[in-house]
Amino acid sequence: MKKKYLFFVLLLISQISWAQCPNLLAAMVNSCGVREGNNEFVIFTTSVTANVSTYTLNYGTANPPRVNNLSGADATTPTGTGTVTTTGSCPVIQVTSPSTSIPAGSTVMFIPASFDQNYNVTSLCNGTSPIYVVFIKTNAAGGTNSNWSANGTLGNSPSTPRYLQVTYNGSTSCSGSNAPVRTYTAAGNWATNVDGNIVFWNNGYTLYLNNGCSNISFQSRGDTTVTACSSFTWYGITYTASTNTPTYTTTGVTGNDSIVTLRLTINNPTTVDTTVTACSSFTWHGITYTSSTNTPTYTTTNVANCDSVVRLRLTINNGTYSAVTQSTCGSFVWHGTTYNTSGTYIYNYINSSGCISADTLRLTINNGTYSAVTQSTCGSFVWYGTTYNTSGTYIYNYTNSNGCNSADTLHLTIYTGTYNSLTQSSCGSFVWYGTTYNTSGTYIYNYINSNGCNSTDTLHLTISNSTRNSESQTSCEFYVWHGTTYSSSGIYLYSYNNGSGCSSEDTLYLTINNGTYSAITQSTCGSFVWNGTTYNTSGTYIYTYTNVNGCNSADTLHLTIDNGNYTSSTQSSCENYVWRGTSYNISGTYIYSYTNLGGCISSDTLYLTINKGTFNAENQVACNNYVWHGTNYNTSGIYIYNYTNGSGCSSADTLHLTINTSNTGDTVAVACGNFVWYGINYLSTGTPTHVFKNVKGCDSIVTLHLTINHNDTSITRMNKCISDLPVLWNGNNYNSSGMYDAVFTASNGCDSIAKLILNVKNNSTSTTLVKVCANELPYRWNNQTFIQSGNYQYNTTNAAGCDSIATLVLTVFDECNDIVFPNAFTPDNDGLNDDWGAIGTLSLIYKYELFIYNRLGKPVFISYNPSEKWKGTFRNKKLEAGNFVWFATYTFNGSRRKQSGNLLLLK
Repeated sequence: MKKKYLFFVLLLISQISWAQCPNLLAAMVNSCGVREGNNEFVIFTTSVTANVSTYTLNYGTANPPRVNNLSGADATTPTGTGTVTTTGSCPVIQVTSPSTSIPAGSTVMFIPASFDQNYNVTSLCNGTSPIYVVFIKTNAAGGTNSNWSANGTLGNSPSTPRYLQVTYNGSTSCSGSNAPVRTYTAAGNWATNVDGNIVFWNNGYTLYLNNGCSNISFQSRGDTTVTACSSFTWYGITYTASTNTPTYTTTGVTGNDSIVTLRLTINNPTTVDTTVTACSSFTWHGITYTSSTNTPTYTTTNVANCDSVVRLRLTINNGTYSAVTQSTCGSFVWHGTTYNTSGTYIYNYINSSGCISADTLRLTINNGTYSAVTQSTCGSFVWYGTTYNTSGTYIYNYTNSNGCNSADTLHLTIYTGTYNSLTQSSCGSFVWYGTTYNTSGTYIYNYINSNGCNSTDTLHLTISNSTRNSESQTSCEFYVWHGTTYSSSGIYLYSYNNGSGCSSEDTLYLTINNGTYSAITQSTCGSFVWNGTTYNTSGTYIYTYTNVNGCNSADTLHLTIDNGNYTSSTQSSCENYVWRGTSYNISGTYIYSYTNLGGCISSDTLYLTINKGTFNAENQVACNNYVWHGTNYNTSGIYIYNYTNGSGCSSADTLHLTINTSNTGDTVAVACGNFVWYGINYLSTGTPTHVFKNVKGCDSIVTLHLTINHNDTSITRMNKCISDLPVLWNGNNYNSSGMYDAVFTASNGCDSIAKLILNVKNNSTSTTLVKVCANELPYRWNNQTFIQSGNYQYNTTNAAGCDSIATLVLTVFDECNDIVFPNAFTPDNDGLNDDWGAIGTLSLIYKYELFIYNRLGKPVFISYNPSEKWKGTFRNKKLEAGNFVWFATYTFNGSRRKQSGNLLLLK
C-alpha cells in the first residue's frame, strides 16, 4: 500500500521580523455537510516558541484581510462531537488554554470548538513532532473577538478571491515565501457545490483537492516511510534489509515531477518461552490445561510488529483437601476460629505447593433449651409447682435432654377486678350504663372488666331542678337588672344556671319615665340673678328639680360675666430672662399691672427661675487608656467635655489625665521533651503567654515562643537465617533473636532511640526414604528423575526463607518378584511417600492380612487388600509422628509367608 506524505520545507529569513512570521500551510475552505462554517480549519507552522494567544488568523475579501479574525486567545474546551487523530508517530495535542506554549517549528491547526467532523491528519506529520489542535470559540459559543460564524465564513464557493493571513503578535512585515497573505479563489478543480475542498501551499505551488472530510491526503513530493517484517516489495522490487536509498519519480497534479524516497525498516520474527507454575489448571490463549506440559505454542506479534512464537513451559500443582466430623457442646475451636453453631465450615489456605487448599469441618453444636411463656390471669398462677400472685418475670433453671443448662422464662401479668366510684350532679335526670335516673341516690353497676375479672362501679347522684321568677318595675331614665342597663320600657328575659347548676329564667316587666331638660344663654356685667340665685362670674350653671312624673330634671344657664384680666406664667432661663421689656437675672416673682380692653384693671404675674451652667474638674490615672464621657483616651493630657446640664444650661467638665502603659515582651526557648515556664510544664510547641503587673500597676504580657523537640524512635525489623549470622547493626554484632536498643543524639539535639527486633530463623533438613522396583523407574523427586539407588540432595528455601536441604535415600530393587514393606513414610500430602503398604507384584498376592499397632499395642490399621495403603490416620484423624509395629501374612507364588517390622511415621 502506498502512503503519501506532505513534506514541508521552511525557508528561514535572516530578518528577525521574518523569522517570527508563521507559515500558512493549508485550509478547509468549504466544510462538510450542511452546517457551513462548522468544520472549517486553517493549518500553519510556527517559527518561534510562544503562547498560542499570540497567533491571530485574519481573512476576508480585501488584501490584507483585517476585518475578520480568529484569535488564539479564544482557545477553549471542544464542545462538538468531532475528533482529530493521527495514525503515524506524531501525536495530536489538544490546546484548550490561551497560555499554552507551542514550540518553534510546530504544526498548528485552528478549528471551531463546535466542529462535528472526524479528521485524520496523518499526512501533516513531520517526523515525530506533535500537531497542536487549537479549539476556537464561535459566536454561538460565546466568543468575544472570534467571527467564525455558523453560515460558512470560508466556504460557500466564492466567485472572488479570499485572503488568509496568520500573524504573530499582529506583525505583518513578512515577505517572500513567508508572506502572511495567501489567496484562494474559485478556480482549478474546486467544485462549485462539493463539500470538503482543501487549499494548501507547498514550496510555492498551490494545489486544490477535493478529498472528502474524514481523511486529509495531499499529493506532494516527500518520503515513503515503511516498517515491514522479513521483506517489502516497492514498485516491483523486493527488499529484505532496512534501507533509506531507493527513490521513485512520478508526476503530481501540477505537472511537476515528484521524487519519493523509501525509508524502509525490516524487522524479524522471534521465538520466546513462557514458564508458568499454576495450581489445578491454567488457561493460556483460550485453552485450559490441567496437567504439566511443554508442548503448547502461540503465535502473536512482537514489538517490531512481526510474528512471535511463544512456547508454554507449564507445571501444574494441586491443592490439598481434607474433612473432619466433630460433635461438641457450646463451641468448637478449629484453625484458630471459635464456632458456636452447627454447620459445615471450610478453611482455605495455601499448601506447600503454593496452591489454594481447603479443609472441611462438619460440626454439630448442641445448645441449651430456652423457652418463654407469656401468661395473663386473675388472682394467681401456678407454674412448675410454684404459685405466683403478683405480676413479674420468673425464670426456671434445669438441664435439658442434651445435658445442657437450660432456662424457661415466665412473663406473668396478674389482673384484679375494677372498682370505680362516680359522684355526679345533674338537672332533671342522668343516664348511667343505659339507665335513666331522675331522683338523687346511690346506685351500683356490676360487670366483668376487660381483663375478665368481676368489677363494680358506684354512682353517687344528686338531681336538681330549674328556677323561674318574674317582676314589674317603673324607673326614671334607666333601670339596671342583672347587671344590664335598660333605658326603654319593655319585657326582658334573663337566662342563667341556678345554684344547683340548672338552666333557669327570670322575667322583667319594665316602665321607663324621663326627666325635663332646658338651656338658656345670658351675657351681663358684674352679676346675674337666675332662679333666685345671684351669679357674678361667668360659667355654666345647672338648676335641678323633680318634674310632674317624679323624675329628676335640670335647666342649664350659660353665663358670661365681663371682669378684669389676670394672668400668670412660670419661666426658667439660663443666666437672664427678658419680660415685658425688662431683663431679669435673679429668680423671683414679678407683677405687671395694666387696664384691659373692657376698661377693667388687670395684672400679669411672672414666676421666674434663673439657672446656671455646671463646671466640674477631676484628676485620673489609668493604664493604657481611659474612657471618659464615652470617648477612649490613650495619652496623658487635659481634656474638656462640653454639654448641657439638667437645667438645660451650657456646661463643661475638665479631665486632668495621666496614662501609664503596659509592657509586652517575648521569650524564645528550644527544649527537648518539655519546658517549665512560670511554674507551668509545657509538652508541645506553641506560643503561651504570661500576664503580670508592671511597676506602674498596669497589666503586662510576655509571650513564650517555644519549640519542643521530641526524642526520635525508630524500629528496624530483621528476619535472618542462622547462616546469615552475625548481624551487624549500629556497630554491634548480634547472634540471636531479641530486641536491641541503640541511643544517639538526633539532629534536633534530643535523644534518638533506634530499636532492632531480630528474628533468627533456622535452616531445615529432611530425609525421604524410598524403595521402588526397577520396573517403576525412573523415580521423580523435586522435578528430578532418578534411575538407580543412592542418596540424593536437593537444596531449596524453606517457608522461613532459609536454606533447606532435602535428602532422598532411594533403594531400587532389581527383582520385584518378592514383596517389600518400607520402614518409613511421610504422610504430609506433598505427593511423595504419602502412604504405606506392600510394594511389589501385588497381583500375585492372595489371602493377605496386615496389622499395624501403636506403641501401646492397640491396632490402628487392618487391611485384607494388598493394594490398600495406610494414610497415617486412625478413625479419620491424623496421628502424630512416631514408631509403629506391623505384621503381615500372605500367599505369594503359592507359598505362605509372614513378615513383620518397625515402621517410622515422619512429619
